Amino acid sequence: MVADLVGARCAVNVSGSTGPRWDGHYKENFSKETRKNIIETVQTIIDRADVKNTYFTLEPMPWMVPTGPEDYLRLIDEVGRERFAVHMDMINMINSAERYFNTEEFIDKCVKLLGGKIKSCHIKDVHLAEEFTLRLEECAPGCGEFPVKYYAEAMSRLDDDMPIILEHLNADEEYIRYFGVLKGIINGI
Repeated sequence: MVADLVGARCAVNVSGSTGPRWDGHYKENFSKETRKNIIETVQTIIDRADVKNTYFTLEPMPWMVPTGPEDYLRLIDEVGRERFAVHMDMINMINSAERYFNTEEFIDKCVKLLGGKIKSCHIKDVHLAEEFTLRLEECAPGCGEFPVKYYAEAMSRLDDDMPIILEHLNADEEYIRYFGVLKGIINGI
């Protein structure tokens, strides 16, 4: 309700995990019972909050629902509430070699499937480590191989005022530095 009162575009949360770590990778995260709990919880939050102007969103995660655009689209259908939308965290969905090596196509797929439902997004980068097996490491924008400019432009085409939020840096100075890096990448400097 607070998000609605202050005019926030959306309130972002995660679906959670079934084990002791809030973002842990547990097989049960993908059980039918867990999915049913997620759907009912999202419905309850939206129904009780009775918001008129804001949306409730779940941040996609590598090993909890939703993990990709098809899963998010299915979840939107299952929740069946107008005020349920998408917070896009593309790097959290880069969880396979296919998505890593075909990021522009994956971005296009997300836009095609989720388009107008995307209300905000995170921006960061990803690097494929050379060690075996497949090991993807989140990093600051410009420190990996993710097409940051392509992503920012795709989100801006959806909405000129799309909130694009830089995250997971350690200090204010890093946020200022990487905001500058982002501006340079996006503006072609």
